[in-house]
Amino acid sequence: MKQNTIKKIILLNLFILFLSVMYSQNAGYMGKHLFLKYNNYTNLYFAKSDKGTVDYPFPMRHHLGMECIIHPNMVLGGFYTMGKTNFRTNEDIGIIDTQGGEIALKFFPNTYAPIGYYSRIGFEFSTSEWSIAPYYSENKLKGDFSNYVASLEFGKSGIFFNRFTYTLGAQYGLRMNFTYLSKEKPKLANPRTRMFYHHLWSMHFGIGVLLF
Repeated sequence: MKQNTIKKIILLNLFILFLSVMYSQNAGYMGKHLFLKYNNYTNLYFAKSDKGTVDYPFPMRHHLGMECIIHPNMVLGGFYTMGKTNFRTNEDIGIIDTQGGEIALKFFPNTYAPIGYYSRIGFEFSTSEWSIAPYYSENKLKGDFSNYVASLEFGKSGIFFNRFTYTLGAQYGLRMNFTYLSKEKPKLANPRTRMFYHHLWSMHFGIGVLLF
């Protein structure tokens, strides 16, 4: 399942590279259109159970990929995404390991990309694998599920040393295939519920380098 996801992400980034060549007639930034980008999204999760506390009180999502200036005020990006977080039941603390991909469009309404205040819309698809080892059993419970997340982000972007980019902002996301606790057994529903809140809001920072 993860191999299929990685293949999709590679194809997505090749598509971004194709767009970079296709739109090379616009000015870009100092003649450059494509840059390598790392985005970090962090929120808070403090939880306890009878077994202990979470391993990831500041769970992060890591996005690595490429962005392309396709218009003087617009940037298109494709990313490989990964991250870990915990979830809680009454007795135990479980872990969720997620990998996937994201495509995003960033708008600079008042300035030329990639400098100034921006808004960003994104769509992320990922697979989460969860596991939990109950204290009363040596058998580890585990499973997996898919996530489809739409996000909205606001922030500020800039350039330093005429080569590197940075972004600072806040993101709000909606896991669209949300499952309520009442519809599943707690140990199955809690990972999905945690992923809903994991994407609901995040503080963001990013750094990138202009390629060509």
